[in-house]
Order: sequence, then C-alpha cells, then structure tokens
Amino acid sequence: MSDNAVISLDIRRRARDADQHAVATLLDDVLALLRDFLTSDEDASWGLLAERLEACRSAIANGVPPGDIEELTKSCLAEGRQLIEQAKQLRAQRMQDSMAVVEALREVMSTIGSEMSTMHTSITKSTERFEAIGLLTNPQQIKARLMAEVLALKQVAAKRRRAWEDTARSLSQRVASLERDLSVVRGEAATDPLTGIANRRGFDETCERWMGLSRPNFVMAILDVDDFKQINDSLGHAAGDDVLRYVAKVLLQSFRAHDLVARVGGDEFAVLVADLTIRQAEHCIASVLARITTPDASGEERPATLPTLSCGLAEYSAGDTPASLFQRADEAQYTAKRRGKNRVVSKETRLLRDLRN
Repeated sequence: MSDNAVISLDIRRRARDADQHAVATLLDDVLALLRDFLTSDEDASWGLLAERLEACRSAIANGVPPGDIEELTKSCLAEGRQLIEQAKQLRAQRMQDSMAVVEALREVMSTIGSEMSTMHTSITKSTERFEAIGLLTNPQQIKARLMAEVLALKQVAAKRRRAWEDTARSLSQRVASLERDLSVVRGEAATDPLTGIANRRGFDETCERWMGLSRPNFVMAILDVDDFKQINDSLGHAAGDDVLRYVAKVLLQSFRAHDLVARVGGDEFAVLVADLTIRQAEHCIASVLARITTPDASGEERPATLPTLSCGLAEYSAGDTPASLFQRADEAQYTAKRRGKNRVVSKETRLLRDLRN
C-alpha cells in the first residue's frame, strides 16, 4: 500500500473517531440536561428515571459495549413512556377529584343557603308578629298571642331541626359516595391497565410506606424479560403483551397477598417481599423463574413463547431511600443480564457510611 493510501485511511479513521466523539459528547450533554430536568421534579418516579439516565452516561463514558448501552437506553425509553402515561392519568384523576370536591362543596353551600334563607324568613315574620303584640293593651290578648307565637316558634324550630337532620343525612351519604368514588379512582391510577397488577406509582407508594414502618424488613426484586425486543420484532406486539400478562400472572400467583408485584417499566417488573432474608428471597425468586419457563399443564393462557427473566435483588437496610434501594436491585439485574440472563443476582447491602457517601 502506498504512503498516500495509508495517509488517506488514517485521515478517514481520525475523521470517523472525531465524529463518534462529537456524537458521544452531544448525547452526554442531552442526557445530563434531561437528568437535571427530571431531578427538579418532586415525584420520586422521575428521580429514579434520572438515575437510569446517569447510568447511561456512565456506560458511554466508560466504553461499555454497544449492546449493553442499547439495553440501558431501551429500559430508559420504556420507563419514560410509562411515566408519561402515568402522569397523564394522574393529571386526569386530580382534575376529576377536584371537580367532585367542588360539586360537593357547591351542594353543601346551596343547601345551607336555602336553609338559612328559610330560617331568616321565619324569624322575620315572627319578629313582625312580636312587634304587633307590643301594640296591644289588653293583657289577655297579649298572653294569648304570646303563647301562640311561642308555639309557632317551637313548631318552626322542630321543622328546621328535622330539615337539618335530613340535610345532614343526605350530605353524609353524598360524602361517603364521593369517598368511594375517589378510592376507586386512586386504585385505577395505581394499577397497570395491561396486566392488572400495580404500576410504578403503586410500587413507589408501597415502597415508601414500607420504609416508614418502625422496623422494616423486606427485599426488593427487579425483574426484566430477556430479549423482549426480539419477541416483539419476531412475533408482534400482541404476542409481547401476552408475555407480559403471563409473567404478571405467574408472579402474582407465586407471592403472598401482603407482598407486592408491580410492572414498573415496559418489560420490567418489581416485587417487594416482606420478612425474608436476601438468601431466602434468592431461593424463592429462582423457583419463580423456573416456574415461568415451565409450560403450564393446562396449556390455557400460555404465550406463544415462554420467556426467561433476569432478576436483581437488594435488601433494605438503615439509611436506604426508595431510590438507593431501587438502584442496587437494578444494578444487580444488569449484572444478571451480563452473566448470561435467566438468573438471580443479589447486590450486597452497603454499610451506613457507604449510604452517606
């Protein structure tokens, strides 16, 4: 090869490297900007997505293989889409809640206004009659009129009391009905419509509630369907939805009623398991993964292809936040992917000084 050809190849290589560096730098800036925007929101769900974006930046900076970066970005995009959909549902729920409260308040004020107007009319008429009594000079007439007026006032008071009791009963029923409606709406807002299990919002609320207990003892599991994109590409999105519903069904049947199973991303699930050590949880989750890949004897609700899942575990420890616990479990899940998929990996609990750092 001539010197000119070598120089030409080197120039093209340098240009290509420069282009790749420019793209990587631009992508890093975009991810950093999006991360900063998400962390400015008070919603913990966005904060967790921001941490995933930071993991993408670290992977790009550390030269992680493109395949692993693709997995990270795919997960970020899926979670972002789900969070946007949940935000829309939450906004609609808040609007519905506000309108229901305004309607109830309007009804209460209208009822009170009507009662006050009726009472004011009765008192005004009674005052006029008392003034007329004051013009009388005959003691017998005065006594008779006073007795009649007192009786009339007692009747008005009794009638008003019954009316208020009826009003209070009606309003109590209205409030109870409103509370039931709001409870249903909140339940729907915390449920994944595709699988029927808890969604990311329900998962976050439960995790925060468990951490608020006096002595919380639980393990978080993050599970991701292996090669889910290939399932969608080869069999179609309907088959992919069948896989997600199947995984949700098996997970829900495999855990206790007081544990929590949730879909927290496109093909990502999470489980909160109470009163188990991380070693016990490893054995439990391994059994569940084996069950998912074992054909159902009935053959009825099985998807076209039986999926495998990679799982990461992390045990709650003092000083943990929902974000730090999720991050450890998520890191363990990516380790399971790198080790060959269809397996369980645990992330050891960090010491308190590590959590502070």
